[in-house]
This record gives sequence, structure tokens and C-alpha cells, in this order.
Amino acid sequence: MNKILAESGLAFYDTSNRPKSPGQVGTSKPDLGMFRVDDANRGNLKDTHKPAKEGAQGEYVYTARMGEVYMFVEVKTSGDLDPFTDPPGDATPPEYRFTIDTEQLYPGDEVSQHRVSALGQNTRYAHLIQTRQFRTCLYSISITGTTARLLRWERSGAIVTESFNYKSNPNILLEFVWRFSKATNEERGFDCSAHAVESVEERQKFYSAIKRHVGEQLPGLSTKEIEEEVDKHFWPGAITRLTVGAGEDARKILVSRPMFTSKGATGRSTVGYWGLDCDFDEVVFVKDVWRTDVPGVSMEGAVMEKLLEAGVRNVPAVVCHGDVLHNGEAGSLITVKLGAQGLTLRDEGHTQTTRTNEFAGKDWVKSLHPTKQEYRPIPRIHYRLVTKCAGFRLSTFKGTRELLSATYDASIGTGIDHHVKPSLNTSTL
Repeated sequence: MNKILAESGLAFYDTSNRPKSPGQVGTSKPDLGMFRVDDANRGNLKDTHKPAKEGAQGEYVYTARMGEVYMFVEVKTSGDLDPFTDPPGDATPPEYRFTIDTEQLYPGDEVSQHRVSALGQNTRYAHLIQTRQFRTCLYSISITGTTARLLRWERSGAIVTESFNYKSNPNILLEFVWRFSKATNEERGFDCSAHAVESVEERQKFYSAIKRHVGEQLPGLSTKEIEEEVDKHFWPGAITRLTVGAGEDARKILVSRPMFTSKGATGRSTVGYWGLDCDFDEVVFVKDVWRTDVPGVSMEGAVMEKLLEAGVRNVPAVVCHGDVLHNGEAGSLITVKLGAQGLTLRDEGHTQTTRTNEFAGKDWVKSLHPTKQEYRPIPRIHYRLVTKCAGFRLSTFKGTRELLSATYDASIGTGIDHHVKPSLNTSTL
């Protein structure tokens, strides 16, 4: 497959040896990872040098850097370990389950346990990559024995193809990799509203601003203590410029190490940062989230603005907010074809939205729980909110007085007051 990827500057590498930092939270090791060839050639990914066989020339093994991988491949040698089950052609939705029923497992059923573990591995890898990178979606390949499946992950769920024999019918897999090689980064699932900061001057500006803000928030700290606090918000090699808002009101915000990241492969996927407003050289708080796109649910920033207009105390001032837009138009190169079926994953609009929910009701979909409404994918929109108040996590309180005081102030900020209209307390799920 690497021959197909040659012109794209990408290639698959063996990452099955071990993760970059074994035993640490957030590390993992898929069997194969797709990376930029330039990164591999510079030695950024090389881990160890080991002999392939006795007397043979050694080969490099590469670390699984989840913050740099484009696509991952998980391989199981036995077809019995496929975490998914293709239903017979004449089956109707209530009669089958596409995934193994974990509620029906019994002790001693090792094969089923391994299948559940395989599903957990794939889900874990997808979660880690979407947490470490700015992503709208992610593609992966699952190989079990002589069969393979193609997967597309995002915050509303995952789309999984039926299995196909990649040895007797390799064109499906080869065409998918070829199309991926020809796609833009946006079509590959990257959030192109986020740009890596390469300028040394901008990086230093961000570091100085965070250090200054720590000193203002916690006066009296020693130099070492200040540096420890700065490290919670600053990764020297990972500073990103985000666009928040659109048009003339758009702001450029620099962020680095998140102070909060929610768990789970699906859902709101909330991430919180201390950021630097480039226009005013001020440290702000940035909330990046995939908000629920259903009637009656408002943007969080809009609700906060209404609370401020109503005179509610302790509500952070809103700098800017808005749904995240694509950088340019998405194409239609990522098309999965299985027999007569065709699935084009393309965003026709400019707002970053989930797509899994759009396909949930299609005839070709074999849902996880077809008869249960609560398992249907929830439509989501990528959203960012920037406020002037950049404080510390509640878990850093020094005692009961600080905890109760912060909790009381926050309760006032929610608008729970007799003079505030109930209509202002709009849901912001």
C-alpha cells in the first residue's frame, strides 16, 4: 500500500512494538500507523533498531505518536476476533446485532472476550487520536484474518463497512488508500481552522503571556512554582492558532496544552485551554466543544450574553464565540464502494458538523440497537467559546472555604435568581 501513497508523502509504518511512553495515560500502540514520510526520515518516529531475522539486516520500529498519525490499522491474525458480525442478507433489524452483546457474555468464553477487547482497542485509538489532534473525523482499517473493514469515526459515532476479503478482492482496500492519498487534509478529517504555530517569536509571546498571567493570578509564587504552573498550559513544540468566529468579528487565538479534556470517543468532546488573544495580547479561556444540534438548544455564548444583559453577576465576559467553519469546500474523494453500494462522505456546507447521524436512517445501515431510540447518533456542530476569565480548575482549591466560595459564586452565575426570567436559563447541551 505504501507504493500507492508514495506521491502523497505519506506511508504506513510498523508501530506495534510499543507506544512512545509505555504505561502513561494517553499512550497506546496500533499495529500500523500512517505518518508523513518526512517525519519518519528525520527520526521523529524511530524507536529502536532490531534485527528482522538472524543474520538479516535490521529494521526500524516506529513509535505510535497519536498526535501525528493520519490513519491507523489494527490487525488480528484470526478472523474469529472480528468485533463486528455481518448479518445475513435477509435479516431484518430487530433480528441481529452488528456488534457483540456484552450483556450476554459468560465466564470462559475467551473468543467473545477477545472480540470485545478488539472493539475496545479500536475505539481507544480513535479517541486518543481525536483528543491529541484537531479533527472533524478519522478513518481507520480493521483487519481480522483475511478480511478487512473500513471505519470512519467522529463525535456522533462510527460508520463501519461490511467485511470483505482483501486477499481475493484487494481492490476495495487499495482504492480506499488511493483515494485517501489524493484527498486534502480537510477531506482526511483534519480541522483546517487550526494551524500549527512555527514562528519562534509567536511561541515566545505565548509563553510570556501565560507566565505573566500565572504571576497575576497567584502572586508570591517562586520561580520554580511559576514554571510548574506554566507547564500545565504550555507545550513548547505544540502551539496552535485557532480561528473563532467568522468575518470581521473573527479572532485569532493561540492555545497549547489543554487544562481539561473530556473522556469518551463520542459526545461533546469538551476541551478547555488558556489561550492568548493575538489582537489584544490578553490571556483568555477557550472552550472547544461539539455542541448538540437539536431544536431548543442554544449556543452557550449566546446564553451567557443574555445573562450578562440581565445583570446576572459572576458570568464571564464573552470575547467571541461561534460555530467552527471549514477552510474552503470539502471534496468528494473519500468514497467507499462495497459491491453496488456507494457512500460519499462529504460536507456540503461550511460549518463543521457530524455526518454519522445523517446516515443513521438509511436502508443500508445496520444499527447497533435498531429498536432503541437512545442509541441513535446525535447531530453535533463544532463550536468554540472564548471568555475573558481564565482561571484554575475547581480541583485546585486549597480548602473548604475556597471550594464553597467558588461553588456559591458559580451558582449565582447560572442565573438562579428571583429577578432573572426563567427563559434565560436555556439549555446549552
